[in-house]
Amino acid sequence: MDFSAWNNFAIYLQIFLYFLRLYVEGHVCPRCFCCANGSDCRETDGLCYGNCMQGYFGSFCNQHCGYNCLECDKYSGCTLCKEGHHGDTCDLCKEGYYPMGKECLKCPGNCITCLSFEKCHSCMDGMFGNSCQYNCSACINGDCDVKSPSCQCHLKFSGTLCDTCSSGFYGDKCENNCSFGCLNTCDSKTGECLCNQHFSGKKCDECASGYFGISCGSKCLKSCATCLESNTCTTCLPGRYGDACQMSCSFGCVNNTCTADGMCACKQNFTGENCDTCISGHYGLSCNLSCSAYCINCSSLQECHSCETGFFVKNGTCLKVNVPDAKPLSEEGHSVNVIVICSLVAIFVISIIVGLTFFCVKQRGKIYLHPAGPPRGIKIDDIISIYNISSDVGKSSEIEFHQDDGYSTLDKKHLDSK
Repeated sequence: MDFSAWNNFAIYLQIFLYFLRLYVEGHVCPRCFCCANGSDCRETDGLCYGNCMQGYFGSFCNQHCGYNCLECDKYSGCTLCKEGHHGDTCDLCKEGYYPMGKECLKCPGNCITCLSFEKCHSCMDGMFGNSCQYNCSACINGDCDVKSPSCQCHLKFSGTLCDTCSSGFYGDKCENNCSFGCLNTCDSKTGECLCNQHFSGKKCDECASGYFGISCGSKCLKSCATCLESNTCTTCLPGRYGDACQMSCSFGCVNNTCTADGMCACKQNFTGENCDTCISGHYGLSCNLSCSAYCINCSSLQECHSCETGFFVKNGTCLKVNVPDAKPLSEEGHSVNVIVICSLVAIFVISIIVGLTFFCVKQRGKIYLHPAGPPRGIKIDDIISIYNISSDVGKSSEIEFHQDDGYSTLDKKHLDSK
């Protein structure tokens, strides 16, 4: 086997691959390699006497015409480029086209110039946007700039169409500031946000439970849920009430909850505005224990303080009023004894009133005189004149006197009425 022939072949193959790589990567032809006819090349410097291979130009045929060249002259280079290309080697894109690899592609419809299909550099009049897809009439809260091309937003507005609020603002017209308590910015429509420490609420515009102040950095009193100042609570923790939440709700309050003045809905067997009293017939911390029979107020089974009608307290229990041991007006006496005494007093008073009334009626028509005794022979006209007796009494010819208890009384008798 002739190994020398194989060695020569290998050498030529390596040289061919080397020049092929140079052709593909750098478009540079080695000396005389790109001449149309290898025999028309000057070996000393590679000058081509004839034409160049297709796709190359220059005196030495070592310059590439370009991938996008349709016609190429040996001396002047490319004379006709593909659509959208220009330049000596057709490697530049015309206005309205953008490069994509080795090709120049057309920009979107309303673009004048672009960097890519999604990024226009300038738009036709009346248009704006990354692809010049928006009409300037959509730029309500800004100024339309076709050269940018963008909607230059007014203060507080942002977005491609200036239809959203800038960071820190919200509302239909972006007129509201996001709360100081927002961690970052807030929702441009609702103002809701994530809260900083010690803030709460959907908009983070309230202090978290137990804190107050502009920055919600000051702590409320221990019993306060919310407060305006360190000693002025607005709401209390469950089970507390008062200006400083210093008081506890009654044990009888449902769910251990009461109003600012301690009033609440009562648990079973409790009563009163503050539910701090057992209903009639019950006692104990939970008012779940029943008093003894007929007792309506007690502190234990052996300590009854008041009984039902018809019973009285004796030795801490309720007994009927008619039992022998019942003593009127005693410490354990029932109200019946009081009723009897009151009745006797009433009878006594009525008797006095009746007696006085009878006495007054009996004394009507008498005139009391001095104890020295009644005068004799006094005429009725004199009596009428002296004692100013009304003239309708009539005239009497004689007056009769009587002695009662040392006083003289004058009875008027009509003896000769005419």
